[in-house]
Amino acid sequence: MIPGTTLRLNISQQFARHGFDIRKASVEMRAPLPEVSLRQPAASHTIDQGPGQLIIDGEEARAALGIKTNIRLVTDMAQQGKQIALQVIGEIAAEGDQLAMIEKKMSIGQIAHQKWNAGPMPIDDTGPFSYDPVRIDYIPHETTIEWNVHPNAEVEFTPQPFEYQYTPGGVDMYLSQKNWLNFEVKGQHLNITF
Repeated sequence: MIPGTTLRLNISQQFARHGFDIRKASVEMRAPLPEVSLRQPAASHTIDQGPGQLIIDGEEARAALGIKTNIRLVTDMAQQGKQIALQVIGEIAAEGDQLAMIEKKMSIGQIAHQKWNAGPMPIDDTGPFSYDPVRIDYIPHETTIEWNVHPNAEVEFTPQPFEYQYTPGGVDMYLSQKNWLNFEVKGQHLNITF
């Protein structure tokens, strides 16, 4: 040490400073709309109108001409026989009444004369002639309509994939100020910095 010299030691320092750049993570999401297809089939119908029924009945016209089926011929003859039988019964009853009146100047000869004029009672196999035309009937077929309705619509649903993108975050660290330490020795004749 130099005599008569006062020395002073000054120490100064600066701390280091660090800087941080922070990047936040990010997520991008996209949800595309799904595709929807809707189909409603049209209703259909079926119309059924079959042929009508034509009925031609010429039985009465044929019967008037004497053309009859066996059953019709027997039925008509039986009916006529019944009428003849009833007529004969009536005539027999009338003869009985006439015979009862013999005393009132009614003779058996008169009764015989009436019977002789009556003639035979034949059965008519043709029947009375009829001017009725041939009977024609037409029965139309009933029209039916059948509907075929599709109660449910057809729905097709196609989902789209979910899209997302992730960007990770990060931290960047840097030194914004260096640290340092400074020593200074000062005196009257001495100035030293370390």
